[in-house]
Amino acid sequence: MDEPTTSDEGFSLVEVVVSMLIFALLASAVAGLLLKTSQATARGSQRQVAVNVADREKEYQLGIAWTDVASRNTTTTLNGATYAVATTVTFVPDSASGNSCSVATGASLAYKQVKVAVSWPGIGTTAPVTTEVLRPIPMAETGSTKGAVGWQLLDATGAGLPGIAATLTGPGGNRTALTNSKGCVVFSDLDEGTYTATVNQSGYVGRNNQQQQTGSATVAAGKISVVPELRYSPIATARVTTTVPAGYPVVQEYGVMLNAADGNGYDTRPVCSSGQDPRTTACAATDGTVSRLYPKSYVPYAGQCLTTHGGTSITPTVQGTPPSTTVTLGGLWLNLTPSGAGPSTVEVRATTPATASCPGLSVVLVTGPRATTREVKAALPPGPWTISVNGSDKSTVTLAPGTPASATPVAS
Repeated sequence: MDEPTTSDEGFSLVEVVVSMLIFALLASAVAGLLLKTSQATARGSQRQVAVNVADREKEYQLGIAWTDVASRNTTTTLNGATYAVATTVTFVPDSASGNSCSVATGASLAYKQVKVAVSWPGIGTTAPVTTEVLRPIPMAETGSTKGAVGWQLLDATGAGLPGIAATLTGPGGNRTALTNSKGCVVFSDLDEGTYTATVNQSGYVGRNNQQQQTGSATVAAGKISVVPELRYSPIATARVTTTVPAGYPVVQEYGVMLNAADGNGYDTRPVCSSGQDPRTTACAATDGTVSRLYPKSYVPYAGQCLTTHGGTSITPTVQGTPPSTTVTLGGLWLNLTPSGAGPSTVEVRATTPATASCPGLSVVLVTGPRATTREVKAALPPGPWTISVNGSDKSTVTLAPGTPASATPVAS
């Protein structure tokens, strides 16, 4: 008679191995969770210590003599971690409403603003602990012999530009500081006198399309002097291409002129030389790209001369695909006819004179052996031109956009 079977014969080797793997995975997950919890607890503990350090520094600045309240950088070590403490002290007027650059020149300096930032090793992307407080000026100190200068930098939209380095030059030398989140920078503890404020940030331009911008202020004791606000923007880019009358070749690249629609001057952009980049040099690329521009409206002209024949206005952009516009050249037609004895070679030039709004332009139309009558065609920027042969003026012509015009037959 067969013996009955039972279900407690034990686990097979495969079942044991699988069980051990599952246990190992669970143990690893639990260990990872415990580690992350421990790290989060440590970070939280360090941040709380940093809060205490910041409060202690603030109380210190409130407790010392008014004249000793000043910017400083210190460190403190607690529980094996070193905390860096950056204290920034700035004179501010009583009417600043959170922005010392928004007050009128001559406002009294009524406070020292104390800002404290604390960071620590392993802070990573976490923001430092910050705190701030205003230290009122005691009545006995209102006769201070020191003053301050404020300057606000705004982008083209009117928003504050943070993190821009500004330099103040005057009695006592140079100082450099960064604009705050509102685009305001304040220089304190200044002797009386005249100061020049300068920014020269790579990749930025002012309304005149220049990278370096300056302003001035005169400091009086116990007062803040505010430099007029500056509009300063990352460089903007556009494309200005040319069209020509059919059958009239472009004999050379002419560059462009951009006339500011707000009346704030014009910029000439000659053709970029080999290796030049329009984003770093004030020039026009062969594909029409022009850059290093403040983002505002411009009327483009061909050939770097301000004439009555501008193209469609354009507003360069800081980001994205640059907008495009075109300017239209005029067409010059003339007959070159030999006349009597003359030199064996001939050079025919078209020249437009230099003026206050035009650097002048001289274009070689023909050069080579003297020959029989020949027809000359060329696409040139609109405006008045003088035709000369071997340096001798022969005729004049005024070109209009897209319309060919003939000059008086020219004898060589």
